[in-house]
Amino acid sequence: MKAQRRQQLKANSLIWTLQGLPETIKRYQSQIALVLILIALAIVMIRYRMNAAEQRLQEAQQSLSIASEELHHLQMGSYYPGSDPPEYVKRRMEYYSDGLQQADDALQKAPDSQPALKAEALLVKGDINFEMANAPEMPGAATQPSLRPPETIENLLNNAYDAYMQVLQNYSDQKYAATAAHFGLAAVAEDRAVAGGGNNTSQWDAAKTQYQAVVDSDAEPGFKAIAAQRIQLLPQLQRPAAIGLSASTMMTPLGPTTQK
Repeated sequence: MKAQRRQQLKANSLIWTLQGLPETIKRYQSQIALVLILIALAIVMIRYRMNAAEQRLQEAQQSLSIASEELHHLQMGSYYPGSDPPEYVKRRMEYYSDGLQQADDALQKAPDSQPALKAEALLVKGDINFEMANAPEMPGAATQPSLRPPETIENLLNNAYDAYMQVLQNYSDQKYAATAAHFGLAAVAEDRAVAGGGNNTSQWDAAKTQYQAVVDSDAEPGFKAIAAQRIQLLPQLQRPAAIGLSASTMMTPLGPTTQK
């Protein structure tokens, strides 16, 4: 009897609750509506952030692709006798400025969850500056400022150095990028040594240090072999023509510069 009585009381309680539900909803309908609106807004914000992140990633990839194309133009744009010097310089300036802008855009837009993409953008930025530093001197550049590079060779090399160093400081766990950055820093050091007349032993030592870092790292065997060969060649490297190898150029025989 007691169990039957308890069951009856529970049933009556449920009936009373259901009967009072419309009144309860009416009484708190504004609060309920607010909660539903907040939930809907949270869902919208989450979807917006996901879509925005995906869009920024796509934009970063596109910017890096364009920057890499501009770098390729700089690497392939050798000056030929008979070419129009002003037009040649103008094209290189466009490749240079647009390439740097696109590389910076890629670096800024790439999510923090894409360190390889950010590191690649820095490598391209370094290579663009390095290529401009090694651009051939135009006939008449001594008397015509318009035929000169946008910055001094020293500044361009400093810009390249800074970009390569940022890779090692911020993305050293990216094996390919770190290897390329060491090659880039070595190339900058070699250029500086040659600019100093070839007798700047500190720069030759700096280049050796970067190559040795590759040899001692977990880089691919092919890259280690190149670094070891460069160490052996350092005592013989005296001419600028033997130095103009950027981070990507040194690694080209073993594969493309852009990490897949």
